[in-house]
Amino acid sequence: MNLSQIKKYIQSIVGEEHLFLYRGIRNQNEKFEGCITKTFPSVFIIELENGKILCFSYNDFIVKNIKILY
Repeated sequence: MNLSQIKKYIQSIVGEEHLFLYRGIRNQNEKFEGCITKTFPSVFIIELENGKILCFSYNDFIVKNIKILY
């Protein structure tokens, strides 16, 4: 997928609950459920069930630092 396809895909699932897998530093993996609430030209916002807000760039999606499991 290229950048424009990823942006369109992310924008199409705004408001839906998903399970995410985040690959952090030193291969520390973290799974969390949340909802993509907003998209911007360079980043998108995920709000977790506990109210915590995370921000990721579309590049994180390209290099597979964040994945949508379902």
